[in-house]
Amino acid sequence: MDEKRHDVDAAEAARALEAIGTTRHQVAARVGSPPHYYTKVAAAAAILCLAQPLDSRTRFFMTLVAILPLAWAVRSYSRHTGTWTMATLREKGAWMAWLIIGVMVAALAAALLTQSLVVSVVGALVILLVVPVVGPRWDAAWVRSLTPEEPAEETS
Repeated sequence: MDEKRHDVDAAEAARALEAIGTTRHQVAARVGSPPHYYTKVAAAAAILCLAQPLDSRTRFFMTLVAILPLAWAVRSYSRHTGTWTMATLREKGAWMAWLIIGVMVAALAAALLTQSLVVSVVGALVILLVVPVVGPRWDAAWVRSLTPEEPAEETS
């Protein structure tokens, strides 16, 4: 095997690293959720939760109503980022995403299984309290993970 050696001068290497850093910062700035994204998602999930103990016709209507803030959230996200992205749920701070998912699934499951208005209202309130608070924190942690801090320069 004949390996070729490529000599790169320090200035060229520094420019390449700077370009990579700039790209990482641009990507991080682009993938963050738009304002109120998590509030819209929480509103949709809360409406679905509240609909569960109601009669089938009203539940169907409320489900259609819940699609509006969800579609608005998805559209605003895709317009803000230019794409649909999803963080991996294994990275630092991912417990916040799992908390959001767990709260929404638990509240919706409890409302569906019990068909109780009280359980549905409590579930909807928990969703409305947790998702808009934890969501932006998770988003910020994800964006920070895309742009790790540069090591501090040593001073002599």
